[in-house]
Amino acid sequence: MRKIADERKKELKKIRAAEELKACNNKVLEERHLMHKEDMRSSMSEEYFNECAEWEIQAEFARAKASELQAAREEDELKELEADAARKRAQKHEARRARIIELRKKYLEDELTMDGDKSGVFNQNMHSLDAVQAAQFTERLLSDLFQCRRRMIESMKRQKVSDLVRRRSVHHIH
Repeated sequence: MRKIADERKKELKKIRAAEELKACNNKVLEERHLMHKEDMRSSMSEEYFNECAEWEIQAEFARAKASELQAAREEDELKELEADAARKRAQKHEARRARIIELRKKYLEDELTMDGDKSGVFNQNMHSLDAVQAAQFTERLLSDLFQCRRRMIESMKRQKVSDLVRRRSVHHIH
């Protein structure tokens, strides 16, 4: 019996040793698994921090690019405003030029050209004329002077009417 008990003890020792070995192997395996998990966490954390650093670099680049684009946009807007101002100045200049041309044309139309000027009578030397020519010259001069007087009277009447209309419109406004 003793032999059986010793054999059982040996067998129990073998089983315990096997179980301890198995437990030790499991513990080693579990530690390796935990180390692998920790390595994975560490590598993911490092990767995350690297990505964050890259995002910061890209964000700074994007801010710089946005500032550059905004400055270019503002510069383009300023150039457009300057171009609009130049176009408006050119239009005003063109309008002034057209108004001056129109006023010149109107002035030339309103210019009093005497019949004596048209016929060339006044271009002759007065001292070289005989009595008949001098009489025609004087007659033409008087006719032109009366025409000039008539136009002045008409102009003064128009001016008075214009002044009356202007005064009435000023009184009407106030």
